[in-house]
Amino acid sequence: MVLRKQTVWLLTMLAVMVVLSGYYLVKGPNEQVPAVSEEQQDSALGDVQVDTKQTDQPAPEAAPAEADTATLETPAPKSSEQKEAATLADTPSDVFQGYKLKRDALLQKDKDEQMAIMMNPEATPQAVAEAKAKYEELSTVEQATMTIEEMLKASGYKDAVVSVQDQKVTVIVQKENLTAGEVVDIIAQVKQHLNVSGSNVSVQYKAL
Repeated sequence: MVLRKQTVWLLTMLAVMVVLSGYYLVKGPNEQVPAVSEEQQDSALGDVQVDTKQTDQPAPEAAPAEADTATLETPAPKSSEQKEAATLADTPSDVFQGYKLKRDALLQKDKDEQMAIMMNPEATPQAVAEAKAKYEELSTVEQATMTIEEMLKASGYKDAVVSVQDQKVTVIVQKENLTAGEVVDIIAQVKQHLNVSGSNVSVQYKAL
């Protein structure tokens, strides 16, 4: 009887173990690794903002090869006439001639104004006398500036221009540079011929 009871007990235990083993095989992994819900995923992300919205902007297209070179325009070759004109415009003689023409135009304008007063029949004798004196002064200045320019060129300067405006004299000489001694000599010549103070004389040079 005792042996039979033990056999029954062993069979019962075996049956229970089989049932438990089957249950573990079916349910065990799901209980060991529970599925993660969407709420748990959101919780794990914390404060990280993830934008999954599709963009409306199209993907950038590669620019064609000529796009980069479009702004690099090759200048059209100049004709021989254009090259010759540019060369002539840059010559030193033309540059200094331009200075002199501008100076002469201003001087002539002042002389014309004084002449108009002298020729005005309604002008008073005093106005006519003042206009005549001013006209003669302008003519003297004109002659003096020409004399200074010739003396400077005789001193070795390639070219020179002297202009007088409101008792201030500007001298421009064509030279690579000027020394302090050369500036002193130029100012001395201006003072001698135009009877002005040295502080009113500006000496400049232009290298061409």
